Amino acid sequence: ARSLSKFLFRCFGGTFLLTTVYKREEQMASKDVMLQSIPNRINSLEIPSASRESADEMTNPSVDPMMELEWFHPHLTRHAADCMLIDNAPEGSYLLRPAEDNEQYALSVKMSASVQHVRVQRAKDGYKFGQTMFNSVREVKKHFEVEKPVIGGESGVTVHLRFPYSRHCDEEHMYLDIVTHTVQRLTDRGAAQYASIRRNGTTEEPAQCVSFPVASREGYLTKIGKLRKSWKVRWFVLRNEYLTYYKTRQATAPVRKLNLKEATNIKVDHTKGKQNCISVAFPWRTFYFIADTPEDCDQWLSLLMSKTQKPANQA
Repeated sequence: ARSLSKFLFRCFGGTFLLTTVYKREEQMASKDVMLQSIPNRINSLEIPSASRESADEMTNPSVDPMMELEWFHPHLTRHAADCMLIDNAPEGSYLLRPAEDNEQYALSVKMSASVQHVRVQRAKDGYKFGQTMFNSVREVKKHFEVEKPVIGGESGVTVHLRFPYSRHCDEEHMYLDIVTHTVQRLTDRGAAQYASIRRNGTTEEPAQCVSFPVASREGYLTKIGKLRKSWKVRWFVLRNEYLTYYKTRQATAPVRKLNLKEATNIKVDHTKGKQNCISVAFPWRTFYFIADTPEDCDQWLSLLMSKTQKPANQA
């Protein structure tokens, strides 16, 4: 009996063990295939676009969702937006930027002769512009880029939003630093003589130069109008004792030329509720100008005060 048992175990027991091992290997392989297929099944699920955008925002909250819009300028200030649109853009151009509180957005729009700013509110369930709610950034993009709305304020002036102003435009000239001139400029005759030196290496007499004012400056400031009391960006040029301003940087005819020797007081002003505001008082009118930054304001103030013979106290 024992010999028969040993014989049967040798014949069928080994087969049973091999069969069991093979079955276990097949089961493990099947589990591996199922585990590998789970990510593919998850990726194949259709997620609504709004939910996908919300998921993306949760995954990377540091990226502003408005970056999907090519015309969103994440680091642009109100003053810089005014300068860019006035100088470079046709009527109906627009861009989106952070509002002053950095919690909401502002739509800057080029009107006929000015730039208007409209708040775009960030709500819990989307974005609100005017009376319309948008559930996602893609709906905002479609509304402006495809539907091209017409907007207007209480004044009755309307504008057709047709030209989104891309943040990828070449705007280097708009951020030109103000230069204090410290070199001498060649006269026309001196320039010809200098060209002769370059060609021949010699000249009969030294080149003639004219001195250029050291305390000179030019750049954009925002000023308040006399009648309408609206703030508009203007290009200012300070030469000698004259402060001249133009509608744009490219304009050749000035709007006004002020003789600072006639000014009675120049100081930082807080009466208008604006930061970086400078007031220049004359016997017949007081002008108010806003600089873009505190540093810019200090530099303008220092130069303006140096042009008047009377000392001015900084408020």
